[in-house]
Amino acid sequence: MESFVLNNKNLLNEPCMDKLGIYFYNGNVALASAKLSYKGMIVMSDLEETIKLNNQRIMEEWIAALHSLMSQVKQWVSSFPHKDSFSAVDLMVNKSEEPVGEYQAPMLILTTDQTPIEVLPVGRFAIGAIGRVDITNHKRSFTLLYSSSKGWLLMDRRKPLTEELFKEIIDELYVEGVTKPELH
Repeated sequence: MESFVLNNKNLLNEPCMDKLGIYFYNGNVALASAKLSYKGMIVMSDLEETIKLNNQRIMEEWIAALHSLMSQVKQWVSSFPHKDSFSAVDLMVNKSEEPVGEYQAPMLILTTDQTPIEVLPVGRFAIGAIGRVDITNHKRSFTLLYSSSKGWLLMDRRKPLTEELFKEIIDELYVEGVTKPELH
């Protein structure tokens, strides 16, 4: 196998391409599909397009996972013994995250006669998981993490989210005697 060594002059001053189709210029590296502009700057149109398509795919998968969670939550709530105390309100929330930018994500508010409970997407990128959602009454919160292989997991208990576990969460958040926050 041949090795290719760039001399310092080329690395610092002149764009050049090695035998593998990699451009080097001013210490920058780009694939051969990138173009060099008239001033020698690397135009990353192909790479940028690939990144954009990958980010779009990432967000489509994340939004689909959120919609699936919200549908599952509404189904579980409809089977609660005290289901008449709950109504589910679907909303979209504006989010902005690096590197995918701005997007709209579904959220759910379970309105009750006691305490509103939100199923709120926190973000697509979470340490150790694909994404994070909080279930909260703004006095107490439970964090769900999403894994493509394991689905939604309750972080505190390190257990998969099941209907039984969801009911336990709601029972802890649905506190009698707590009044709804006043809007100013």
